[in-house]
Amino acid sequence: MSGLSINQGVITGNISGFYNEDRSRSTTAVTVGKNGSTRLNFSIAHNVSIYVPETRDYKDEAHFFDLVVWGKMAEFLAKELVIGQQVTVGFSLRQDSWETENGKRSKIQLRVESVVPGRKPNGKQESVGEPVDPNSIPF
Repeated sequence: MSGLSINQGVITGNISGFYNEDRSRSTTAVTVGKNGSTRLNFSIAHNVSIYVPETRDYKDEAHFFDLVVWGKMAEFLAKELVIGQQVTVGFSLRQDSWETENGKRSKIQLRVESVVPGRKPNGKQESVGEPVDPNSIPF
């Protein structure tokens, strides 16, 4: 390998939704793949303030990122995370590709490696799954 190769990042944002592989919205959030692995897909919105010289003011602009998490962490997070909740996510990048009737497609995916849950919106404590005993956290 030549040179330095970095394929990781950290992002903070608010959960904007949970979805299935076909991009349809989901309330259960967790899906089981063809090989039996548990998967959780969710999006976060990361707000960026951009200076507008004409108005001499800042405007907020939302950027949306799709994330995927696998295994026991997916099962745990599906029970704990809610839409609107702030999270800080450590991730690695992966490019997935597949064939469709219209040709080859690809997408960069943010694969979750760690999550630090933040505040829930308006003090909400409900989750998208069953309650979890903190002593049963598998990681």
